[in-house]
Amino acid sequence: MRFFFRNWKDIQLVCSNLAAMQCPECGATGFLIRHGYVRGYVSHDRRGIRGQRIRCKKSPRRNGCGVSRSLKVGTTLPRRCFDTGDLWRFIEQLRQGRSIKSAWERSGVPLSLDTGYHLYKRLCLCQTIIRTRLFSRGPPPETKSAGLPIFQVFDHLKVIFKDQCPVSRYQLEFQQSFLALA
Repeated sequence: MRFFFRNWKDIQLVCSNLAAMQCPECGATGFLIRHGYVRGYVSHDRRGIRGQRIRCKKSPRRNGCGVSRSLKVGTTLPRRCFDTGDLWRFIEQLRQGRSIKSAWERSGVPLSLDTGYHLYKRLCLCQTIIRTRLFSRGPPPETKSAGLPIFQVFDHLKVIFKDQCPVSRYQLEFQQSFLALA
C-alpha cells in the first residue's frame, strides 16, 4: 500500500476504495476505514490538513489489527513544519559549499538556526539509509573531489531524480519519509 501520493485527488481515490483494500499490517481485507485527518503546518505560517488517516478496524465483531496509518502528499515531510521544497533548497545551498548557517539562511525557511543544525544532523544520520535505497536505482556518480559522504549522497540523489525536487520524488518512489531512520 502506498503512503505518499502525488496529490490530494489520488489520496481521495484510494480512500474511496478502502473497503476493498488489504491492511498493510495484518493482511485483513475489508477492515480499513477513514480515521480523520492529520493536521498541522502546511506552510511556515499556515495550518491545515496534511494527510488522511486510515485505520484497520478492530472491534469484538471485527478481526482487524487496529493500526493507524497516514496517507500524505509527497511534498509533506512528516513531523516537520516545512516541506520537501524547503529541504531541497537547504540541501542545494549545502551542495554549493555554504556553511550550515549560511545555507539555512539562504534557503528561506523562517525557523531558528537551531532547526537548521538539527536538520543537518538528521540528514547525516539518515545518509546510510538514503544511500542504500539510491543504490537500488543506480550507481553513484563519479566524483572528482573528495568531500563529505553526505554530499556524495546529495549528488547521487540529484542524478537519480533529475526533476525539480528530488526529495519529494524519493518519498514517492520509496514510500518512506526522506528523514526516516529505518
